[in-house]
Amino acid sequence: MAPHGRCYCGAIEWTITGKIDTTGNCHCTDCQRISGSAYGLTSFLVSGAEGVEFKGTPKIIQGKSDAGKSTQRFVLLPSPAPTNESAELR
Repeated sequence: MAPHGRCYCGAIEWTITGKIDTTGNCHCTDCQRISGSAYGLTSFLVSGAEGVEFKGTPKIIQGKSDAGKSTQRFVLLPSPAPTNESAELR
């Protein structure tokens, strides 16, 4: 069964269809602010953002990592909690 989840109100659901490459803790400033702790739990998909299917439409926020790489955070509104993100790794 593919990993899946939904926002608290159920307006948006997501399913991971891509292969998960690795899961770990990210200590960048954005992840610290979003999680309210020293890190955020992150899974990297081999296929990138294309490896996630949504039911509903999340807001996409473009940004830059602490290292200057491009990032995309998929946010469930009205809650600002991100469901997933895409980051330029190289």
